Amino acid sequence: MIVMVRRDVFEQWGWPEAVTHPEWQRVTLAEILQPAENVRDELWLAPDVPVTWTRDMSLPFSPEELLRPVEVGHILDGGWGCRVYAGMTPATKASSWGPAGRTHLVAQQRRGQWYARRLGAEEVARIFDPDGLMKVSAADPEQQVAEFGNSGPSRMVQPYAEGLVKFLRPPMSFVPEKISEIIDDKTVQVCRGWMVQAETDFKEQARLK
Repeated sequence: MIVMVRRDVFEQWGWPEAVTHPEWQRVTLAEILQPAENVRDELWLAPDVPVTWTRDMSLPFSPEELLRPVEVGHILDGGWGCRVYAGMTPATKASSWGPAGRTHLVAQQRRGQWYARRLGAEEVARIFDPDGLMKVSAADPEQQVAEFGNSGPSRMVQPYAEGLVKFLRPPMSFVPEKISEIIDDKTVQVCRGWMVQAETDFKEQARLK
């Protein structure tokens, strides 16, 4: 999002600050994942794609780890689209390449063991659109994920939008119908006085020329 401020008033007005929303916290995978028994079969990795776990999944995650996506394993060569995450929610991918599809692989327990799978459309919606503002119309779950367009979550943008709205809000919340609603009568009389004086001075200067 680009915000422009006039150069001649920048020093006086400053730059709009981002707003930290008190109700919106960081989103973890644990908060958005469906229960394993409700996950569609096609979202789980096929048995012929083994996972190399690089972290002891029996150990709890520290608060510091949960502030970011934690790579806990990988498939194939472990490159782009082949990593398995826990902790924070990783971004969606611009392409649908690889077993992870348009999302990244995430770790989840299933029948007492850890498995890797893709995120479903419902889970992606919880990340990107928890308030239901960005409706998608596709019936196919994979197309639903694609229709989010690799965009940022709405709640990531909204605090900045709120800050911009507050920065640009008019100083008055009503439309004045007459000058007295903005300038008091005494100020109006003073203004009229110096305008009359200016007219008198101008006429005198014109006469002397």
